[in-house]
Amino acid sequence: MSKSRMTICTPMIFLGSSFKSMDRINTDEISSLIRTGQLEIKNTFIQIYESEEIRNAFSYRQHGFEYWQLEGSILDAVFQMARRSNERENRIFLRQAIVPLVIEWGRRQNFQFNVMVPVDTVYRDSNHKQNNNAFGPVCFAHIDFSTIDLIETFLHFKNTWKINIELALGRQPHTLTDEQYASIHVEKMINLWIPLSSCSTKNTLAVMDCSSFGQFNQEIQPYTAIRKSGDYFTALGLYSSRTIDGSVNPI
Repeated sequence: MSKSRMTICTPMIFLGSSFKSMDRINTDEISSLIRTGQLEIKNTFIQIYESEEIRNAFSYRQHGFEYWQLEGSILDAVFQMARRSNERENRIFLRQAIVPLVIEWGRRQNFQFNVMVPVDTVYRDSNHKQNNNAFGPVCFAHIDFSTIDLIETFLHFKNTWKINIELALGRQPHTLTDEQYASIHVEKMINLWIPLSSCSTKNTLAVMDCSSFGQFNQEIQPYTAIRKSGDYFTALGLYSSRTIDGSVNPI
């Protein structure tokens, strides 16, 4: 007998009535963007699932994400990364450990690719119990690294991504020309979210089930996402115009 799922109502940030396609959205400027109407807050119903339910009931092809149970050498690499996350060698070690798993998964999905490239490893401290400056939640409904202007995104992240692509291709650093780099065909970009500790935190990750917003197809718009580093790329935001009594349909 399955347990009844918990549903919570929480404020979420969506594209607002003043937003125009490709407007710049910087997470450090959320408050001002809400004041100008480029973003707006709406109460949203979200269902909570147990990890076992997620593992059994969700698949990448249908929902846009799935749950993996890491083990063995990959788990060792995660622990090493957690102990010294600011050391580049540990980030590289984690990327190398997880490559075979991602390749095997990609083949099962029937993706057509020659090489799997871990382009970057970004980590954040979200443990508010130990760090007052922990990365707080940004409750903004969005999709990172859209296929819209993906080449432009590659160019903006060239200083970080290019050398990792060269290494994955077995080339020496700085031997791939800008023209070759810009002409790379990308079959699929995926994000791997890996918790580095088991401590509970209020800054948890929420994942959108892509099968639940089919009715919003005409409401998705590209925007220019700005990172703290100054890097920017094209992402997708979601309008909240289809509402019922001030709340968006459950996602």
